[in-house]
Amino acid sequence: KKLLALLLSILLITSSSAIANEALYGSWESDDGIRIDIISGFKANIGPAIYWDNEEVSDVRTWQVDPNTNSLKIYYSSRQYSFLDNGNLRWGNTTYQKIDNIKQKNVIDIKKDPDAFINALTLSEWSSDSRKSDLKEFTKTFSSTSGILSEFDSENKFTGFSEWGVSSGILKFGSSTIYIESIISDKYLVAVDAQDRFLVLTKGG
Repeated sequence: KKLLALLLSILLITSSSAIANEALYGSWESDDGIRIDIISGFKANIGPAIYWDNEEVSDVRTWQVDPNTNSLKIYYSSRQYSFLDNGNLRWGNTTYQKIDNIKQKNVIDIKKDPDAFINALTLSEWSSDSRKSDLKEFTKTFSSTSGILSEFDSENKFTGFSEWGVSSGILKFGSSTIYIESIISDKYLVAVDAQDRFLVLTKGG
């Protein structure tokens, strides 16, 4: 009976965390124009937060929720949060209004279907922000699971390249950048490393 009660408690905590996280997902803007996009991650209570400045992505940080204290932490800033009756988000002393829902569709998980992931990776163009001020192209070379990542600036000038590869559900850039979880959706490539640092790329053509 004690074991059953423990399992039920764990399930209740997990489900309540998932529901709370669902409410957080979206694009939020404060009265002074600060915009933060909160996106789902790979486990409950943690994911990527995209900061915007003048309609351009300025930074990607990690958000974390502590369900015991009802606090939301983004980077080094941790404050209590709540949802107001009108649906707005209150984080510390700042109120944010949801300006867009962010729901990822047609998700491809690198661990579940690496071939489909690689196809989606190489068939699309990618950017660090939605205004496409930079461009990233993944191409295959002599292997079906690795190739070259070419990068271009806003004027489509080549700025550099590195190697990419997929192996055993791991996405690797260059010689040392390793992402232990990765997905591609209709809008984004989202990946995370072992230190819970997130990569978010916007899908283009």
